Amino acid sequence: MVDESRRTIVGQGSVLVSRKPFKVFSWMNRGYYQVGDTMTASFKSQTLDSKPVSGKGKVVLYRISYNDQGEPKETAVQEWDLNPSEEGTASQKMAATQAGQYRVSYTVTDKKGNQIEGGSLFSIRGEGFDGQEYRFNDLELVVEKKHYQPGEKVRLLINTNQPGSTVLLFVRPLNGIYSRPEVLKLAGKSTVYELDIAKNDMPNFFVEAVTVHQGTVHTVAKEIAVPPEQRVVNLEVEPSETEYKPGEEATVKLKVTDIEGKPVPGSLVVSVYDKSVEYISGGSNVSDIKSFFWKWKRSHHPSTADNLSRYFHNLLRPQEVGMQLIGAFGHLVLESESQYPNYAAVGGNGPGPGVLPVTEE
Repeated sequence: MVDESRRTIVGQGSVLVSRKPFKVFSWMNRGYYQVGDTMTASFKSQTLDSKPVSGKGKVVLYRISYNDQGEPKETAVQEWDLNPSEEGTASQKMAATQAGQYRVSYTVTDKKGNQIEGGSLFSIRGEGFDGQEYRFNDLELVVEKKHYQPGEKVRLLINTNQPGSTVLLFVRPLNGIYSRPEVLKLAGKSTVYELDIAKNDMPNFFVEAVTVHQGTVHTVAKEIAVPPEQRVVNLEVEPSETEYKPGEEATVKLKVTDIEGKPVPGSLVVSVYDKSVEYISGGSNVSDIKSFFWKWKRSHHPSTADNLSRYFHNLLRPQEVGMQLIGAFGHLVLESESQYPNYAAVGGNGPGPGVLPVTEE
Protein backbone atom coordinates (compact mmCIF):
# COMPACT_ATOMS: atom_id res chain seq x y z
CA MET A 1 0.00 0.00 0.00
CA VAL A 2 1.21 3.53 -0.83
CA ASP A 3 -0.03 6.41 1.34
CA GLU A 4 -0.25 10.13 0.46
CA SER A 5 3.42 10.68 1.34
CA ARG A 6 4.37 7.99 -1.23
CA ARG A 7 5.57 5.73 1.53
CA THR A 8 5.13 2.06 0.63
CA ILE A 9 4.05 -0.32 3.38
CA VAL A 10 4.10 -4.03 2.64
CA GLY A 11 2.22 -6.61 4.71
CA GLN A 12 2.37 -10.36 4.55
CA GLY A 13 1.22 -13.33 6.57
CA SER A 14 1.37 -17.09 6.84
CA VAL A 15 -0.97 -19.95 7.61
CA LEU A 16 -0.03 -22.69 10.11
CA VAL A 17 -1.55 -26.15 9.71
CA SER A 18 -0.96 -28.73 12.45
CA ARG A 19 -1.68 -32.45 12.56
CA LYS A 20 -2.68 -32.28 16.23
CA PRO A 21 -4.62 -29.61 18.12
CA PHE A 22 -1.64 -28.97 20.42
CA LYS A 23 1.58 -30.54 21.65
CA VAL A 24 2.97 -31.36 25.09
CA PHE A 25 6.68 -30.86 25.74
CA SER A 26 8.49 -32.56 28.62
CA TRP A 27 12.01 -32.21 29.96
CA MET A 28 14.02 -33.01 33.10
CA ASN A 29 16.26 -30.59 35.01
CA ARG A 30 19.21 -33.01 34.63
CA GLY A 31 20.44 -35.50 32.06
CA TYR A 32 20.54 -38.37 34.57
CA TYR A 33 20.33 -38.86 38.34
CA GLN A 34 21.81 -40.72 41.28
CA VAL A 35 19.76 -42.57 43.87
CA GLY A 36 18.72 -40.04 46.51
CA ASP A 37 18.53 -37.03 44.17
CA THR A 38 15.48 -34.83 43.88
CA MET A 39 14.22 -34.79 40.29
CA THR A 40 12.17 -32.01 38.69
CA ALA A 41 10.11 -32.65 35.58
CA SER A 42 8.83 -29.64 33.64
CA PHE A 43 6.05 -29.56 31.08
CA LYS A 44 4.57 -27.13 28.59
CA SER A 45 1.46 -27.51 26.45
CA GLN A 46 0.96 -25.17 23.53
CA THR A 47 -0.52 -24.92 20.05
CA LEU A 48 1.45 -24.63 16.84
CA ASP A 49 1.34 -20.83 17.06
CA SER A 50 2.83 -20.99 20.61
CA LYS A 51 -0.42 -20.22 22.43
CA PRO A 52 -0.70 -21.92 25.85
CA VAL A 53 -3.17 -24.73 26.41
CA SER A 54 -4.83 -25.22 29.79
CA GLY A 55 -7.06 -27.99 31.04
CA LYS A 56 -6.61 -31.13 33.12
CA GLY A 57 -3.26 -32.85 33.43
CA LYS A 58 -1.87 -36.08 34.84
CA VAL A 59 1.75 -37.06 35.50
CA VAL A 60 2.76 -40.73 35.54
CA LEU A 61 6.22 -42.07 36.35
CA TYR A 62 6.95 -45.39 34.61
CA ARG A 63 9.74 -47.85 35.32
CA ILE A 64 11.02 -49.60 32.18
CA SER A 65 11.99 -53.28 32.06
CA TYR A 66 12.73 -55.61 29.14
CA ASN A 67 11.76 -59.19 28.40
CA ASP A 68 13.96 -61.90 26.86
CA GLN A 69 13.23 -60.57 23.35
CA GLY A 70 14.36 -57.06 24.33
CA GLU A 71 10.86 -55.62 24.18
CA PRO A 72 10.20 -52.81 26.69
CA LYS A 73 7.52 -52.99 29.36
CA GLU A 74 6.38 -49.98 31.40
CA THR A 75 5.16 -50.26 34.97
CA ALA A 76 3.52 -47.27 36.66
CA VAL A 77 5.41 -46.31 39.82
CA GLN A 78 3.63 -43.14 40.89
CA GLU A 79 0.92 -40.78 39.62
CA TRP A 80 0.03 -37.13 40.24
CA ASP A 81 -2.91 -34.95 39.19
CA LEU A 82 -1.27 -31.77 37.90
CA ASN A 83 -3.15 -29.22 35.82
CA PRO A 84 -1.22 -26.81 33.57
CA SER A 85 -1.23 -23.13 34.48
CA GLU A 86 -2.71 -20.36 32.35
CA GLU A 87 0.68 -20.20 30.58
CA GLY A 88 0.41 -23.91 29.81
CA THR A 89 3.32 -24.84 32.11
CA ALA A 90 3.64 -27.27 35.00
CA SER A 91 6.37 -28.91 37.05
CA GLN A 92 6.55 -31.88 39.38
CA LYS A 93 9.25 -32.88 41.87
CA MET A 94 10.02 -36.55 42.37
CA ALA A 95 12.45 -38.60 44.46
CA ALA A 96 15.00 -40.91 42.84
CA THR A 97 14.58 -43.94 45.06
CA GLN A 98 15.70 -46.86 42.88
CA ALA A 99 18.21 -47.27 40.08
CA GLY A 100 16.91 -48.05 36.62
CA GLN A 101 15.49 -46.62 33.44
CA TYR A 102 12.36 -44.49 33.65
CA ARG A 103 9.91 -42.48 31.59
CA VAL A 104 7.85 -39.58 32.89
CA SER A 105 4.59 -38.99 31.04
CA TYR A 106 2.34 -35.93 31.11
CA THR A 107 -1.14 -36.14 29.57
CA VAL A 108 -3.14 -32.96 29.04
CA THR A 109 -6.86 -32.86 28.23
CA ASP A 110 -8.04 -29.49 26.93
CA LYS A 111 -11.54 -27.99 27.21
CA LYS A 112 -12.59 -29.61 23.91
CA GLY A 113 -11.66 -33.09 25.13
CA ASN A 114 -8.48 -33.43 23.06
CA GLN A 115 -5.96 -35.58 24.92
CA ILE A 116 -2.24 -35.31 24.11
CA GLU A 117 0.71 -36.99 25.85
CA GLY A 118 4.35 -35.93 26.12
CA GLY A 119 7.19 -37.68 27.89
CA SER A 120 10.90 -37.95 28.62
CA LEU A 121 13.29 -40.87 29.15
CA PHE A 122 16.00 -40.75 31.81
CA SER A 123 18.16 -43.01 33.95
CA ILE A 124 18.79 -43.26 37.69
CA ARG A 125 22.16 -44.67 38.63
CA GLY A 126 22.95 -46.46 41.86
CA GLU A 127 25.77 -48.45 43.38
CA GLY A 128 26.92 -51.12 40.95
CA PHE A 129 24.68 -49.88 38.13
CA ASP A 130 26.15 -50.91 34.74
CA GLY A 131 23.01 -50.80 32.55
CA GLN A 132 23.41 -54.47 31.60
CA GLU A 133 19.67 -55.20 31.64
CA TYR A 134 18.56 -52.07 29.80
CA ARG A 135 18.49 -50.94 26.20
CA PHE A 136 20.26 -47.84 24.88
CA ASN A 137 21.26 -46.39 21.55
CA ASP A 138 24.43 -47.78 19.98
CA LEU A 139 26.36 -44.92 21.65
CA GLU A 140 25.18 -42.13 23.97
CA LEU A 141 26.86 -39.23 25.78
CA VAL A 142 24.78 -37.65 28.57
CA VAL A 143 25.77 -34.78 30.87
CA GLU A 144 24.14 -34.04 34.22
CA LYS A 145 23.57 -30.30 33.69
CA LYS A 146 23.05 -27.88 30.82
CA HIS A 147 25.76 -25.47 32.03
CA TYR A 148 28.94 -25.74 34.07
CA GLN A 149 31.27 -23.29 35.79
CA PRO A 150 35.08 -23.39 36.18
CA GLY A 151 36.02 -25.54 39.15
CA GLU A 152 33.08 -27.91 38.71
CA LYS A 153 33.34 -31.52 37.60
CA VAL A 154 31.56 -33.00 34.62
CA ARG A 155 30.31 -36.53 35.22
CA LEU A 156 29.83 -37.72 31.67
CA LEU A 157 27.50 -40.71 31.32
CA ILE A 158 28.52 -43.05 28.50
CA ASN A 159 25.97 -45.65 27.34
CA THR A 160 26.27 -48.32 24.66
CA ASN A 161 23.91 -51.04 23.51
CA GLN A 162 26.60 -53.74 23.50
CA PRO A 163 27.85 -55.17 26.83
CA GLY A 164 31.60 -54.97 27.29
CA SER A 165 32.12 -52.33 24.60
CA THR A 166 35.40 -50.49 24.15
CA VAL A 167 34.92 -46.74 23.76
CA LEU A 168 37.50 -44.21 22.59
CA LEU A 169 36.79 -40.90 24.32
CA PHE A 170 38.36 -37.75 22.86
CA VAL A 171 38.40 -34.84 25.32
CA ARG A 172 38.33 -31.27 24.00
CA PRO A 173 38.67 -31.92 20.25
CA LEU A 174 38.70 -28.71 18.24
CA ASN A 175 37.94 -28.16 14.55
CA GLY A 176 38.64 -31.79 13.69
CA ILE A 177 41.95 -31.86 15.62
CA TYR A 178 42.21 -34.60 18.25
CA SER A 179 44.53 -35.47 21.09
CA ARG A 180 45.23 -39.02 22.26
CA PRO A 181 41.93 -40.64 23.33
CA GLU A 182 41.02 -42.22 26.62
CA VAL A 183 40.36 -45.94 26.14
CA LEU A 184 37.36 -47.02 28.22
CA LYS A 185 36.40 -50.69 28.55
CA LEU A 186 32.87 -51.03 29.85
CA ALA A 187 32.02 -53.89 32.17
CA GLY A 188 28.35 -53.59 31.18
CA LYS A 189 26.57 -51.05 29.02
CA SER A 190 27.04 -47.89 31.07
CA THR A 191 29.83 -46.00 32.86
CA VAL A 192 30.65 -42.49 34.11
CA TYR A 193 33.77 -40.52 33.15
CA GLU A 194 34.74 -37.53 35.32
CA LEU A 195 36.24 -34.38 33.83
CA ASP A 196 37.38 -31.18 35.57
CA ILE A 197 36.29 -27.78 34.18
CA ALA A 198 38.94 -25.05 33.87
CA LYS A 199 38.63 -21.32 33.11
CA ASN A 200 40.01 -21.75 29.62
CA ASP A 201 37.05 -24.04 28.84
CA MET A 202 34.77 -20.98 28.59
CA PRO A 203 32.48 -20.54 26.72
CA ASN A 204 32.28 -24.15 25.51
CA PHE A 205 34.21 -27.29 24.59
CA PHE A 206 33.49 -30.70 23.10
CA VAL A 207 33.87 -34.38 23.90
CA GLU A 208 33.60 -37.11 21.29
CA ALA A 209 33.25 -40.87 21.63
CA VAL A 210 33.79 -43.67 19.12
CA THR A 211 32.90 -47.35 19.36
CA VAL A 212 32.48 -50.28 16.96
CA HIS A 213 29.45 -52.55 17.09
CA GLN A 214 28.46 -55.27 14.60
CA GLY A 215 30.82 -54.02 11.92
CA THR A 216 29.66 -50.39 12.18
CA VAL A 217 31.55 -47.42 13.59
CA HIS A 218 29.41 -45.23 15.85
CA THR A 219 30.48 -41.67 16.64
CA VAL A 220 28.82 -39.18 19.00
CA ALA A 221 30.01 -35.65 19.86
CA LYS A 222 28.70 -33.57 22.77
CA GLU A 223 29.06 -29.86 23.37
CA ILE A 224 29.49 -28.77 26.99
CA ALA A 225 28.58 -25.16 27.76
CA VAL A 226 30.65 -23.12 30.23
CA PRO A 227 29.04 -19.64 30.05
CA PRO A 228 31.08 -16.63 31.28
CA GLU A 229 28.50 -15.50 33.84
CA GLN A 230 31.07 -13.73 36.02
CA ARG A 231 31.82 -11.30 33.20
CA VAL A 232 28.22 -10.35 32.46
CA VAL A 233 26.72 -7.21 34.04
CA ASN A 234 23.06 -6.32 34.49
CA LEU A 235 21.86 -2.87 33.43
CA GLU A 236 18.65 -1.36 34.75
CA VAL A 237 17.01 1.87 33.54
CA GLU A 238 14.67 3.50 36.09
CA PRO A 239 12.86 6.69 34.97
CA SER A 240 11.51 9.06 37.59
CA GLU A 241 8.01 8.87 36.09
CA THR A 242 6.14 6.49 33.80
CA GLU A 243 4.68 9.36 31.71
CA TYR A 244 5.87 12.89 30.89
CA LYS A 245 4.31 15.93 29.27
CA PRO A 246 6.00 17.66 26.31
CA GLY A 247 8.76 19.98 27.50
CA GLU A 248 8.81 18.45 30.99
CA GLU A 249 12.19 17.61 32.53
CA ALA A 250 12.86 13.91 33.08
CA THR A 251 15.34 12.08 35.28
CA VAL A 252 16.63 8.61 34.48
CA LYS A 253 18.56 6.46 36.95
CA LEU A 254 21.01 3.88 35.55
CA LYS A 255 22.04 0.93 37.70
CA VAL A 256 24.83 -1.50 36.81
CA THR A 257 25.33 -4.65 38.89
CA ASP A 258 27.20 -7.94 38.55
CA ILE A 259 25.80 -11.44 38.76
CA GLU A 260 25.67 -11.22 42.57
CA GLY A 261 23.84 -7.88 42.56
CA LYS A 262 26.85 -5.82 43.61
CA PRO A 263 27.44 -2.41 41.94
CA VAL A 264 29.94 -2.25 39.06
CA PRO A 265 31.80 1.01 38.22
CA GLY A 266 32.33 1.91 34.57
CA SER A 267 31.44 4.15 31.64
CA LEU A 268 28.00 4.24 30.03
CA VAL A 269 26.67 5.56 26.73
CA VAL A 270 23.09 6.84 26.66
CA SER A 271 21.07 7.71 23.54
CA VAL A 272 17.58 9.24 23.49
CA TYR A 273 15.29 9.20 20.46
CA ASP A 274 11.63 9.38 19.50
CA LYS A 275 10.00 5.95 19.77
CA SER A 276 7.89 6.62 16.67
CA VAL A 277 11.05 6.38 14.55
CA GLU A 278 10.98 2.61 15.10
CA TYR A 279 7.72 2.44 13.13
CA ILE A 280 9.65 3.36 10.00
CA SER A 281 12.88 1.51 10.82
CA GLY A 282 11.08 -1.68 11.82
CA GLY A 283 12.39 -1.69 15.39
CA SER A 284 15.50 -0.79 17.30
CA ASN A 285 18.83 -1.19 15.51
CA VAL A 286 20.74 -1.56 18.79
CA SER A 287 21.73 -5.18 19.30
CA ASP A 288 22.70 -6.88 22.54
CA ILE A 289 26.21 -5.73 23.47
CA LYS A 290 27.05 -9.14 24.98
CA SER A 291 27.17 -10.69 21.52
CA PHE A 292 30.16 -8.50 20.63
CA PHE A 293 32.20 -10.02 23.47
CA TRP A 294 30.88 -13.58 23.88
CA LYS A 295 29.22 -14.45 20.61
CA TRP A 296 32.20 -16.53 19.54
CA LYS A 297 32.19 -20.22 20.39
CA ARG A 298 34.50 -23.13 19.76
CA SER A 299 33.42 -25.29 16.87
CA HIS A 300 34.08 -28.92 16.12
CA HIS A 301 32.89 -31.26 13.38
CA PRO A 302 33.66 -34.97 13.90
CA SER A 303 36.06 -36.41 11.35
CA THR A 304 36.33 -40.20 11.43
CA ALA A 305 37.93 -42.56 8.92
CA ASP A 306 37.74 -46.35 9.12
CA ASN A 307 38.21 -49.40 6.89
CA LEU A 308 34.78 -50.87 7.71
CA SER A 309 33.03 -48.61 5.22
CA ARG A 310 35.43 -49.42 2.37
CA TYR A 311 34.91 -52.05 -0.30
CA PHE A 312 37.36 -53.63 -2.73
CA HIS A 313 37.06 -55.11 -6.19
CA ASN A 314 38.09 -58.68 -6.96
CA LEU A 315 41.88 -58.95 -6.67
CA LEU A 316 43.45 -60.74 -9.65
CA ARG A 317 46.95 -61.59 -10.73
CA PRO A 318 48.30 -59.94 -13.88
CA GLN A 319 46.47 -61.23 -17.01
CA GLU A 320 44.25 -63.46 -14.87
CA VAL A 321 40.62 -63.81 -15.96
CA GLY A 322 38.08 -63.25 -13.22
CA MET A 323 34.76 -65.02 -12.66
CA GLN A 324 32.14 -64.07 -15.22
CA LEU A 325 28.49 -64.78 -15.89
CA ILE A 326 27.86 -68.00 -17.82
CA GLY A 327 25.45 -67.86 -20.71
CA ALA A 328 23.26 -65.11 -22.11
CA PHE A 329 20.89 -65.27 -19.14
CA GLY A 330 23.41 -65.66 -16.34
CA HIS A 331 22.53 -62.28 -14.82
CA LEU A 332 18.89 -63.23 -14.18
CA VAL A 333 17.69 -64.24 -10.72
CA LEU A 334 15.72 -67.43 -10.27
CA GLU A 335 12.11 -66.49 -9.64
CA SER A 336 11.20 -69.71 -7.85
CA GLU A 337 12.49 -73.21 -7.34
CA SER A 338 9.37 -74.61 -9.03
CA GLN A 339 10.23 -72.76 -12.25
CA TYR A 340 13.73 -74.27 -12.31
CA PRO A 341 13.37 -77.61 -10.46
CA ASN A 342 16.71 -78.92 -11.69
CA TYR A 343 18.79 -76.01 -10.27
CA ALA A 344 19.66 -74.87 -6.77
CA ALA A 345 21.22 -71.46 -6.06
CA VAL A 346 24.33 -71.42 -3.92
CA GLY A 347 25.06 -67.70 -3.90
CA GLY A 348 24.96 -66.85 -7.61
CA ASN A 349 22.68 -64.64 -9.69
CA GLY A 350 20.57 -67.26 -11.48
CA PRO A 351 21.47 -70.23 -13.69
CA GLY A 352 25.00 -68.90 -14.03
CA PRO A 353 27.75 -68.59 -11.40
CA GLY A 354 26.81 -70.17 -8.11
CA VAL A 355 24.06 -72.43 -9.50
CA LEU A 356 24.44 -76.19 -9.56
CA PRO A 357 22.11 -78.78 -11.10
CA VAL A 358 20.14 -80.85 -8.66
CA THR A 359 20.00 -84.60 -9.18
CA GLU A 360 17.44 -86.86 -7.64
CA GLU A 361 18.69 -89.99 -5.98
